[in-house]
Amino acid sequence: MKLKSLILTIGLSLFALSGLLAQDKYEYASVIYSIQEITFLSADKIEPIIVNKGEKAIQVLYKKLEELSAQGWELISVTEVASANYVSHTKYHLQKKKSQ
Repeated sequence: MKLKSLILTIGLSLFALSGLLAQDKYEYASVIYSIQEITFLSADKIEPIIVNKGEKAIQVLYKKLEELSAQGWELISVTEVASANYVSHTKYHLQKKKSQ
C-alpha cells in the first residue's frame, strides 16, 4: 500500500511540475502616444518614434503598431490618461511570447 501511495505521489508531483514548466513566458512593452511625441518602451530599450513634418502623428502611431504586430507583439490593453478636460496621453500595452 505504501508503494502505491509513493508512486501516486511522485506521479502527481511530476504532473504538477510539468504544468509549471510548460507555461508561456512573455515580454512586455508599451507605446505611449501624446500630442508631442510617440515613444516605444520595453525592458531593453526606449525608442522615440519620429513624426516628420507633414505627417499626422496618429498615422505614424498606427504604422508603428502594425510594424510591432508583424514582429509578434500583441496588443493586450489600452489606457487613456486624462488631465484637465482632455486626454494627455494614451498607452498601448503589448506582449510577445519569448523565444525559447
